[in-house]
Formats: sequence, C-alpha cells, structure tokens
Amino acid sequence: MYEKNIKPGLTAANREKQVTFAKHVHNKWGLDPATKVLWIMSDEKWFHAMVPRSNAKACEELGIGVKSYSAHHKRHITKVMAHCTVGYCFDENVEDGGSGYLIGLHRCAAYKVPLRNVHFSSKDPETGRTTFKGNPIKHHKGQPYLVDCNVTGSNPGTPTAPCFPLKGVWEHSLIPCVEALIAVGGPCEGAQVVFQEDNAGPHIEGIYRDWMNAEFARRNWMVELQAPQGESPPTSPTTLRMPITPAPPLYHLHLLQALTRMYWTYTCSRRCPTGIQSSCSYTMTLRLP
Repeated sequence: MYEKNIKPGLTAANREKQVTFAKHVHNKWGLDPATKVLWIMSDEKWFHAMVPRSNAKACEELGIGVKSYSAHHKRHITKVMAHCTVGYCFDENVEDGGSGYLIGLHRCAAYKVPLRNVHFSSKDPETGRTTFKGNPIKHHKGQPYLVDCNVTGSNPGTPTAPCFPLKGVWEHSLIPCVEALIAVGGPCEGAQVVFQEDNAGPHIEGIYRDWMNAEFARRNWMVELQAPQGESPPTSPTTLRMPITPAPPLYHLHLLQALTRMYWTYTCSRRCPTGIQSSCSYTMTLRLP
C-alpha cells in the first residue's frame, strides 16, 4: 500500500533556484546574525461574503441548530479583493518569535466616471427580460463612484476603466507606514527592512519593479522576490505540500489574526458607500499581541 501524490512540475533549473533561495532565507538574507529585521510580505486576498465553516457545531439544548447556505453558483456570492501588507519584526532568530504588524489593508478598487446616467435594473415578471429604461438613476453622469478593479503594477487605467496600481499604494501609504515603524522611537526602531512577495504579474511589471527597487535601495531596504526571477515554479497547495520558502508560524498567525479582525470592513463596505470610501482612504496600522 502507498499514497499517491501529485508532484510539482519542477525542472532542474526550478529546483536549483528554489533550494538556493530557501538557503538564502535561512541564512537571514546574508545579513549579520545580530541584525534586527522587519520582514514584510504583501499579497492579494479574496474576501467572500459567505464563508461556510468546516467545523460548525450544533447543540439543541443551547438553541444552536444546524444551518445551511444556498447559492445557485459560486459566482453569485459577493466577494472583494484586498491587498494586504504585514510585517514581522524579530531580533536574531526568526524562530525565537517577534512582533507582527498589519501595515496596510486596501480594497482593490478605484473610482469610475460614468459617461452617461446609469439606471437600476429590473426584470419583467412576464418576459423575464432585464430592463433599465424608466428606472431610478443609480449613478449620475460625470459623478465618480467606487468599483472593484484589476490589480496592476503602475497602470492607473482610465476614468471609465480604472485599475488598482500597486505603485501608488506603496508611494502614498505603505512606505510612509514602514518608515514610521523603523523610525527613532518606533516599535521597530533601527530594523533592517526585508520585503518579500511572489512573482505574480503585477508584482514584476517593469515600471513598478524598477520604481520599487530604486525607492528601497535609496532607503537601504532589501527587496526579495519569493521565487527567483525567470522561470517561476508552481506553488499551488495541490502540487506543493510543504513550501520550500520558509515563513515562521508566528508570522502566519499574525497575518491570520489581522485579516480576521479586518474582514468585516471589506464585506460590509460592499453595501455601504461611506464605508468603502473610508476604508480605501487610509491605511490601518495595527500591532498584534
């Protein structure tokens, strides 16, 4: 008897790059062992409005009954994407523990300018056809409104087809927050910043990557891509059971706590224009215990 596994399609070059990078992280990126480090990681995350629990409990004596959800298709479940940036500050050894920080959590959205009035839709009960004519105006011509949009490296899009550029998020929000963390009197005073992210398309877009490298180099910060440049080996949980690139358990715990505490903002703001505007206009900085 044996267990069948799905092996990742790694080439010899992929395996060599992954092992080299893993050793690089284990060696503390070539820094002095006594260096205080603020290890930063950012990525995009989908938040679904309906999340069934895998370990739900029911108890008739307490009046807690069995609950179920119904959806015609998963595409009908409201979801939003947010860009999350977290930091893990430690002294000598990452395994000895440290402090986790939620540096920024931004909904991937931007303002769109309608070229004409946009009306609410309604469905004819007899024909089943969707109509807009005669319905109240949902968005007035020329008045911007917030919409979810694609994540890009530096391209802001157009007024009628906006995008969510990561360059602007770092320039106006994340970099100032990181500078405050490591400034004199800050919680991570004097720490060496090491930023790590994966090789997703927007993360390696030319203008964004060149700008990030220049800004980080000017501050003596380090940028480390999670997978080496060139061929990116598959990192799906289905094909890669144990991540080759290590991350401390406490780091993931702080990230999970941060996302859990902020979840309601991005699920509720879908139906509250005021909440959307406020959640996207500033970065929330949170120190976790």
